[in-house]
Amino acid sequence: MGDQYLEEVKAVEVGTRIAIKATRTTKHDLPFDAKGHTVSRMTIKALGTVTANRGDGRHLEVEWVTDYEPRDWYFYTIIQNFWKLRTDTDYKLLTYARKLIDFIWGEVDQDYDWFLRQWYGDDGSLATAPLIPADDSTGTSILEPYGPETIIDEGAFLSLSTVTEILDLLRRKQAVILQGPPGVGKTYLARRLAFALMGEKDTDRVRLVQFHQSYGYDDFMQGYRPEPETSGFAVRDGVFYRFCNTARKDPERDYVFIIDEINRGNLSQILGEALMLLESDKRGRDFAVPLLYQRDGEPDFYIPENVHVLGLMNLADRSLAMIDYALRRRFAFHDLGPAFEHESFQRWQADRGMDEKLLELVVTRLSALNEQIKADPLLGRNYLIGHSFFVPRGDDLAGLDEQWYRQMVLTEVAPLLREYWYDNPTKAEEAKNQLLRS
Repeated sequence: MGDQYLEEVKAVEVGTRIAIKATRTTKHDLPFDAKGHTVSRMTIKALGTVTANRGDGRHLEVEWVTDYEPRDWYFYTIIQNFWKLRTDTDYKLLTYARKLIDFIWGEVDQDYDWFLRQWYGDDGSLATAPLIPADDSTGTSILEPYGPETIIDEGAFLSLSTVTEILDLLRRKQAVILQGPPGVGKTYLARRLAFALMGEKDTDRVRLVQFHQSYGYDDFMQGYRPEPETSGFAVRDGVFYRFCNTARKDPERDYVFIIDEINRGNLSQILGEALMLLESDKRGRDFAVPLLYQRDGEPDFYIPENVHVLGLMNLADRSLAMIDYALRRRFAFHDLGPAFEHESFQRWQADRGMDEKLLELVVTRLSALNEQIKADPLLGRNYLIGHSFFVPRGDDLAGLDEQWYRQMVLTEVAPLLREYWYDNPTKAEEAKNQLLRS
C-alpha cells in the first residue's frame, strides 16, 4: 500500500477484524444469471484479528484464521487497497456493508437474488444501485466494473494472456506504445486497456489526444496564449499538465493518458521536460523539474505515479520517421497484427449471424493478401491489412452478403493497396482482382 494509507493503518485498533481480498471483474462461470453483464468479484482470501499495531502506518500484527477457505463475493466491491467498511452512512450503503460483514465474518451465504434485484431492472438493464462505493465526500458511484475478460468479450480479438501481458507491461513500465499496421484496432483497444487497468469504466480518468505536425509544447505542457481581458498573453496550462494535476489529487486510483498517432508529432519538442519524467523510476515529487514557462511561485512539475501513458503508432505511414532511441527506451512496445485467422475473430462474426461462406471468403482472401504483402521486400509486416475493415457495427450481421464484401474491398482496401504499390499500379490492381475474383 502507498503512503496515502498511513493514517488509516495507524488508526486500526487492536481487536479489529480484517480480511485480505483480491478484486477483479468477470462475466463467465457465475453462480447466477447476470443478464450478460460484467460484474465485480471479490475473493476473500484470509481472515484475522489485529493483535498489535506498531503505530508506523505500515505494520500490523495479526492472528490469522488457519483453516479458512477462500470465498467469492459479487457486486458490492471496491478496487482500492484499503477498504474500511462503514456502518454509519446512508441506509442503502449500510445495508450493503451489513450483508458483506455477515458474509465474511458471519459465514452467511450471499443472497444473489437480492443483489440482482438491486443491480438490474426487469428488462436486464443496469439499475441505479452503486456498483462500487466511493469515498464519503462524493457519495456513491455507478461505474461499470471492467476487466481483461471484458476486453475479450467486446471483440478485441486477442487472447486473455496477451491482454494480461499488455496490462502488466503498462503497470510496470507506465509508458507503452501499441504499434502495428492500419486497421488492427489500436485505438479501439487503447481505451479498453485503460478501463481494465483501472478496474472500472471511468471515462473521467482517461484522456485521448492525437499528435500532428502542428502540435506543440504549449498544447501539451504550457505556453503563452492570448488573454482577451488584457489584450495581451498569459501562460496557459496544456492538456497533459492539467491531466497530471487532476491525477495528483487522486493518488489512490490509476489514470491513463492516450496519445494517438504518437509518431506523427515532433516528440522531443512536444514533451519537453516530460521526456525524462516518463520513465517509471523518475515518477513522483522527488524528480520534479521547473518548466519552461513556469509561473512565479508555481511548484516544479512532476508526473505522479498513478499516471500511465499509452501511445498508438501506425507503422505503415511512409511519411513518418521512427521515434529516436532516446524516446524509444522510455517506452515499452507491443505489436498488434491482423486477426483474420484468430479463432475469436471468426467466432465473433459467426455469433452475430454472418453467413459461413462470407466469413470464409473474408478470412481466406485477406489472409492470402497479407501473406503476399509480408513476403514483399518493400513492404513486410508493417503494411498488413487489419481486420477492423471487416468488422461491421452492430450485433446482427445476418443481412451481409458478398456485395458488402466487394464494397469494402473497393472503398477501403483497394485505395490502400494503390498507396502501398504506388510505383507498381499493375501489382495493386492484380491484388485487388484476387480479392474480388469469383
